[in-house]
Amino acid sequence: MSGTDSDVNKDWNNPRAVRAGALYLGGFVLVGIALLVAYRQTDSRFWGFCAPAVFMIGGLGAFAQTYRAWQRGGLWPLWQGVGWFLLVMMLATLGLPVRDL
Repeated sequence: MSGTDSDVNKDWNNPRAVRAGALYLGGFVLVGIALLVAYRQTDSRFWGFCAPAVFMIGGLGAFAQTYRAWQRGGLWPLWQGVGWFLLVMMLATLGLPVRDL
């Protein structure tokens, strides 16, 4: 089987992988939102820049997990989606601390 056929013929139903991806995403989103709430409560730019940093670290970690899942022949598109979502969250929150200058 060639490399392109291997992804087409897979069974993409893997509840354990979906649960792991959802928990990973939920954990980073909760921490990021908590840091955004801390930023709005204290008005400290430190907390405002921590939220995009957390989203970026989570996104890069998800892309690393994408590569590992791809090597194992696992459910790699799930992790790629998690990584892109976290990087979009990073971009959405990156301008918040400098908006109030």
